[in-house]
Amino acid sequence: MSGLIRVACVAVLLAACARSESGAPMSMQPEDSSANRVPLSAPDVAAARAEEAAALHDIDVNMPPFEGKDRLLDALTGKLNTRSGNSLRIHMVSSKNPAIQARIDRFYAARRRVAEEQRREASVAAARNRGAVVVLALGNPPNGAVAAVMRRRLAVPDNVIVLGPNATAETLAAAFAEFDRLRELTGDDFDYDQVIPVQAAGVTAVDAKDRTQMDELLAKVRKAAMQPVDDVGNVQAIATDSRTRKTVEFSIEKVGVFRSHYLP
Repeated sequence: MSGLIRVACVAVLLAACARSESGAPMSMQPEDSSANRVPLSAPDVAAARAEEAAALHDIDVNMPPFEGKDRLLDALTGKLNTRSGNSLRIHMVSSKNPAIQARIDRFYAARRRVAEEQRREASVAAARNRGAVVVLALGNPPNGAVAAVMRRRLAVPDNVIVLGPNATAETLAAAFAEFDRLRELTGDDFDYDQVIPVQAAGVTAVDAKDRTQMDELLAKVRKAAMQPVDDVGNVQAIATDSRTRKTVEFSIEKVGVFRSHYLP
């Protein structure tokens, strides 16, 4: 094989890795949208696979033939990878030639995107089959926002809608619409905390049934006991199912311990 191409073997332990439980508290200040890393479109595995195929074709067609090219392609596509017990030996390819390395980088980026789109697709599909427990809390949304939707990987409760003291049925409906939109993009399995300010409520149409549900939820929040919600404060809060809007009984026993169950 040409000296310009290097195939390295890396051993990876196949074990479930728990997410780190450390990290700085989330800020309720408005964030740049890119900082939340929320995808802008729904999962598209087909498009990701097409880019992966195009990147591999680019390598196959445009790289000059040399001894060992088939081995290079086999290494890129994972055909040389082997499993032994809980270990997976992965062959990674690199090159000293910048033009060749750029093509290799394009392929690996496309492969990572395929894996990410597949994970998002599975997560969204699972989310569509179930509601999610959401804590509604009276607090202080970021300046200029009428509410804030918080989805956290590590903090509990993980799903929180923060409402200002003057929240209306339209405010809550807009917050639920944003929460549903996020679940359509990432499901319930996501890598980055999401704090999305809801800037306006008037864009969300609320029919008579929805208005009744929202008004009932708001009335319950305003009568609720104080609860210590991580990154929000000691606030009045209730929990509800995001789909049925039924009240969910919950307790926050201490920082990091959240328990909930549906009422009969």
